[in-house]
Amino acid sequence: MRARATALRAAGREKLARFAAAQVGSRRALLVERIDRDAGLAHGLTENYLRASLPLPTDKTLVVGRRVEVEIEAAAGERLVGRSRATATS
Repeated sequence: MRARATALRAAGREKLARFAAAQVGSRRALLVERIDRDAGLAHGLTENYLRASLPLPTDKTLVVGRRVEVEIEAAAGERLVGRSRATATS
C-alpha cells in the first residue's frame, strides 16, 4: 500500500510539472500573496492554482491581495516564473 501511494504522489507531481510547463508563453491572472523585497520577488497563485514568482517592478506597483496580469516565462518544476504585464517586454 505504501509503495502505491508513493507512486501515485510521484505521478501527481509529474503531471503538475507538465501542466506548469504547458503554461509557458501564456498570460495569467495572479493573486499576489507575498512580497519579498529582499529577494526582489513577488509570490502568488495563478487563476489555475499554480504557484508563481515574478520580479518586483521598479515602480513597486504590486500590492498583496491584488490581482495582476502575468506573462509566464518559465516553469521550474511545479512553479511558474513570470513577469508583470506592466513590466513585460513585448
